[in-house]
Amino acid sequence: MPLPSGATKLRQDLDLSTVVPDAFMIVSALCHCGKTVSADAALAGQQVRCVLCGQAVLLPPLEPNLANLDDAFAEAAVEPGAVPPAVPAASSRRTSWRDYLYWVLLVALVPLVVAVFRGGKVDFWKRLNHTVAEHPELGPPAQRILDSEDGKLDDLLALLPGKKVDDDAWLPRDSGQHWLYAAAVSAVTFVILCYFFAPRPARPRSLIVFGVFGGTISVLSLFALHEIGSAAQSRYMTTEQPVYSSEDAKEEAAQRNFVWTLINNTLGVGLLEELCKALPLFWLRHILARSWRRACVWGLATGFGFGVSEAIGYAGELYNGIHSFDMYLVRFLSCVSLHAIWSASVAMTLNRRHASVTTDIETVFHGQKPFLEFIGPLISVLAIAACLHGMYDTFLDYEQGGFALLVAVISFAWLAWQIETRREEEHTACEKQDPPLIVVSA
Repeated sequence: MPLPSGATKLRQDLDLSTVVPDAFMIVSALCHCGKTVSADAALAGQQVRCVLCGQAVLLPPLEPNLANLDDAFAEAAVEPGAVPPAVPAASSRRTSWRDYLYWVLLVALVPLVVAVFRGGKVDFWKRLNHTVAEHPELGPPAQRILDSEDGKLDDLLALLPGKKVDDDAWLPRDSGQHWLYAAAVSAVTFVILCYFFAPRPARPRSLIVFGVFGGTISVLSLFALHEIGSAAQSRYMTTEQPVYSSEDAKEEAAQRNFVWTLINNTLGVGLLEELCKALPLFWLRHILARSWRRACVWGLATGFGFGVSEAIGYAGELYNGIHSFDMYLVRFLSCVSLHAIWSASVAMTLNRRHASVTTDIETVFHGQKPFLEFIGPLISVLAIAACLHGMYDTFLDYEQGGFALLVAVISFAWLAWQIETRREEEHTACEKQDPPLIVVSA
């Protein structure tokens, strides 16, 4: 087929001896872990596996197809004297809706928003007195439990109709329905995590492992740290809760100091919890260093597991027989989401500071530095999440729901900023990568 006149003129102007055949061409693409993946041109437009992180990388197609120069010039059909179109450079990885799925963590805070703005908290003792007034025969045995030094909340609620303080309580005291809530939340979060980011940065099996670790071993580690000598007051899963009078509760609240409570919650609750949830992240820090997406997803899985386990404990010991359904939504959705946010932010920080943290760990383990010198780098990874965690708990202790909600939103914003910053760094790296190896110019 004869070439158009413009293409013929262009072909005459080109020195075709400088064109390398396809067999010797390579194409390159930038993996999300930062590794530049190169392959033979025959694989252009196909997916190859990154040698560093093992994830699939889509190689850019060849434009134009230099394997058939005649067809390429025929399709160009440029006019004499016109400049042929330039071969576009490889573009950065396209974003997907899965890259922004982390916004579901903010949606999970809706029950907390509703609880804060609805307000109208009813005092437990007023509800109890109202129930006893409707059933006078319960007055004497209930008073004996309140007056007894060994009085337990379980014994008190067992006397009441339906084993609930009143009809506003959602579940009876001995109900196991909260386990079904935990199973449902675990299943939903697992499915969501499987779709976090594209391509998928972690296998479903690893998500299950990290979720189970966060839900069991992290909680057990927290118990062990409290038993060893933590000065902070444990707030978890005691087998039976003692019953205090309303006067005792008011006196305790009046004697509390805000600053001391904040320090106590930050060091005794926030720091210890985030440390326990981060144990598997520190152990597998070398793998997390390969991909910030994997670090984020593994952090989320650990936080979800811990949050669900904590919700089971709170529901069984503090909610059943007392609280309404909206409190279960706050605990199983909003609080679980917050634990995931804090753990993911720790994982993202560890991914960025991997080199310095690894160096400190190795020098400490080899006896080149005392252990105390590792505390600084360790706290630097956990500090922001621990402070946010401590402030959130402190505001809730003082019934400042609006400020607690503000801390929750700031926590999400901190994680979102980390994710978008790393994504922007990737895009900038893609724009700065080398141009195509073969450039056709007039």
